Amino acid sequence: MQYIDIDPITGVVSWDAYFDYLHSVRTQMSGALYAYAANREHYKPEGRNSLQGAWLIGVQLGYRAQEVVLAFLGAWQDRKHVLTYTGVSAYALDIDVEYRSGDRDLLAHEFRVENRVITHEIAFRTGRVIRIVAEEVLPVTEVLS
Repeated sequence: MQYIDIDPITGVVSWDAYFDYLHSVRTQMSGALYAYAANREHYKPEGRNSLQGAWLIGVQLGYRAQEVVLAFLGAWQDRKHVLTYTGVSAYALDIDVEYRSGDRDLLAHEFRVENRVITHEIAFRTGRVIRIVAEEVLPVTEVLS
């Protein structure tokens, strides 16, 4: 993470520099992605729409299209968060999971704009990281019945 600070001992996350950064690059993101990324509700541990504490439940890699889809079950288990990355130029999926408690729990995530593309970095409580570089990110949150 470049703008989010995670204390390596306590796991406490500091978001201040990240939200300042997002504000500085708002015109370089699509309106929909900026609205999603800048919404603090998507980062609060107690928030229903937050990715913090969510569990990774699916990864889909495009066959012909340069696309990656990640699916997360929200921490309250009442929402599914689906992130579709289009125009993917690179990805790194460090998701070694042994199904122990916390293996798939998302700790923090950060959107960055670099060379006119979006980098989304996702850190898990175990120290594992997913990093995707794409032209666009399409976030959708589904309320589960």
